[in-house]
Amino acid sequence: MKNIFLFTALSILFASCTKTIDVKMPDPDPKIVVEGFIDKGEIPYVILTRNSPFYDTINANSLQNYFISGATVKMFDGTDTTTFQELQFDTAGVTASIYVGVGVTGQVGKTYQLFVNADGQSVHATTSIIQPLPLDSVWYVDAPSPNPDSLVQLMVHYRSEEHTSELQSRQYLVCRLLLEK
Repeated sequence: MKNIFLFTALSILFASCTKTIDVKMPDPDPKIVVEGFIDKGEIPYVILTRNSPFYDTINANSLQNYFISGATVKMFDGTDTTTFQELQFDTAGVTASIYVGVGVTGQVGKTYQLFVNADGQSVHATTSIIQPLPLDSVWYVDAPSPNPDSLVQLMVHYRSEEHTSELQSRQYLVCRLLLEK
């Protein structure tokens, strides 16, 4: 009886101790968000948007304001500079722009520099397409217990000129699959 009274008293005490906290996040400085893609044999493209406040409401009316059009996007591949063409498309009443490097495809071993000028800001990025590493074998093992988010782990053997390695540790895990047993 004593335990029931103590449990009831504590439940009422904790249930009544709630307070609404209103967090005011400052609006971020306006920034350009660059989503770029280049891969072996593929045409490179870039999508430019603006950042937004964390708690900002996004709907069909406000979505149009995030896409950037009229930007200058250029890519240098070590030899040539390509100016990307802007393509606009309308979907559900929102006009979005994508910038495409027409006439260019990604090549293994090359380093690419991207230059973007939009909204009075300049952004620069560099990437490379590295030589693909052939896989010797791929298999799966049961996930270590307890592991609530995976049933198996995908394991990979690969060889490089420098060494052979098995990607087993968590930080180098290539892929975890959710498979039904």
